[in-house]
Amino acid sequence: MKIKCVLCRRESDRMQRFKMSAEARKLHEDLYPGMSSDKVFAENGLCSDCQDLPAGKRWALAEKALNALTEEYRRELIRERYEKLLNRN
Repeated sequence: MKIKCVLCRRESDRMQRFKMSAEARKLHEDLYPGMSSDKVFAENGLCSDCQDLPAGKRWALAEKALNALTEEYRRELIRERYEKLLNRN
């Protein structure tokens, strides 16, 4: 199974997967009922190239990744609203 790096978005079979403590798993279940934390963490990890970066560069990549996800989510909301408007007519 290919795992995608959360920072650079490259895929690889050899990647460090995230581990969740029991407390973190409980918090995830409380915040996102119905969303399997096992599935989320099985598909995402951190590649060795990103692990080897200095902390400042990792933070910059993390910020870029979060901004990209936010933009993707914003576009998806706009698309859904637009489709609803089109379906009303």
